[in-house]
Amino acid sequence: MKKFYLSATLVLGMVLGSMALVACSNDEDNGTIAWQGTPSVTTNQIEGMWYSVDNSDETLSVDAVYIESNGNCIFGEYVAQAKNNWAKETYLHNTMWTLDRGNVIIAINSYEGRKVIQADVLDLAGNTMRVKRYWDNGQTDVVNFVAISSIAAAEHVFSTLLEAKQAEKEL
Repeated sequence: MKKFYLSATLVLGMVLGSMALVACSNDEDNGTIAWQGTPSVTTNQIEGMWYSVDNSDETLSVDAVYIESNGNCIFGEYVAQAKNNWAKETYLHNTMWTLDRGNVIIAINSYEGRKVIQADVLDLAGNTMRVKRYWDNGQTDVVNFVAISSIAAAEHVFSTLLEAKQAEKEL
């Protein structure tokens, strides 16, 4: 248990330390992220379960994020691709997260190594949160996350969409 606590503390320290480096940049455009988050967003507004869907002809993915007020987070990815005959892949990660002036940072330790997801909360209305995500390759996208009751419910959304993809394939 001590080892887990020490590891979690170290990860949180690294995340907070990386935020300090981003916050201390100068005004020159040197390739750093120009944060656009809504500063008034609070932890209480975003804690809970959220999911987003990416549904194209080639890929189906549902990302599920369970945000706890204590900085813990569960990040789930449900993915299927046409090139893999729509076989389901599931990835669940216990992570840490922080919120600073509308900017969310999630640190994931997975078998692929450490990955940091950075996003701006652009808008929060009712059960929908519009987010701008920053990817490692310099690309960005804007996606809507919808509040949902549980990670099992997000997986059910994925399964329902996947069944429709598989039925299309059989036609």
